[in-house]
Amino acid sequence: MKIEKFKKAKNGKYVLILEDNSEITLFEDIIIKNELLIKKELDVSLIDELIKENNKYEAYDRALSLIDKKLRSEIEVRNVLLDTGYDDKTVNDSIKRLVSEGYIDDLRFASSFVNDKILLTNWGPFKIKKALYELVDESIIDEVIDNVDYSIWKERIEKITNKKIPSLKGKSKYMAKNKLNQFLFDLGYQSELIEEVIDSLDINEEEALKKEMSKAYDKLCKKYSGEELNRQIKNHLYKKGFKVSEI
Repeated sequence: MKIEKFKKAKNGKYVLILEDNSEITLFEDIIIKNELLIKKELDVSLIDELIKENNKYEAYDRALSLIDKKLRSEIEVRNVLLDTGYDDKTVNDSIKRLVSEGYIDDLRFASSFVNDKILLTNWGPFKIKKALYELVDESIIDEVIDNVDYSIWKERIEKITNKKIPSLKGKSKYMAKNKLNQFLFDLGYQSELIEEVIDSLDINEEEALKKEMSKAYDKLCKKYSGEELNRQIKNHLYKKGFKVSEI
């Protein structure tokens, strides 16, 4: 079947119009590589090969457009290409080419991911790791996280803690530290580092004790009096985390 004419399409592609008015859309590079000139004869097997080769170009081009917007891991690119409908071989060939050309680099991706989370979020190492598990190999994650200096995580905990403490005003030292511990643990920080920072905090709970005692009195004096009232107030304060010696 002969090529009758070419029609320019978008994104470096051309439409080949054949003598039976059927059309094939191919990248310009494929047309040049295969010397597809007007009146050239194309048999069915060659058309199939051209379509397969064009699919590889399309998959590669699709991946480049993804990477051009932001860094992507190999898993991300692979999933997008597979979801788009490309077969495994086409995807594998495209990924292999992108890796060899340096467009896909999971170590660089993971390093950038970790740096972004450190700069833009309060996430700790475990939360960052969890997010990365679905994107890159675990060995790469460990390498990148291990390269973050211990002091950076400590400074972040201290910064988060200093911002959080005002909202814990009125809590006992025990309750305040427990809440801070849970908050930081949920953000993905190491327990031993959390304890190191929290144990060094100097939390003045005298005002909190007086405030909580006043609230307890106002509530309990309606039901109790005398020694029983005192006992109930002390019990209430103890449950709130205040030490017996301070009460």
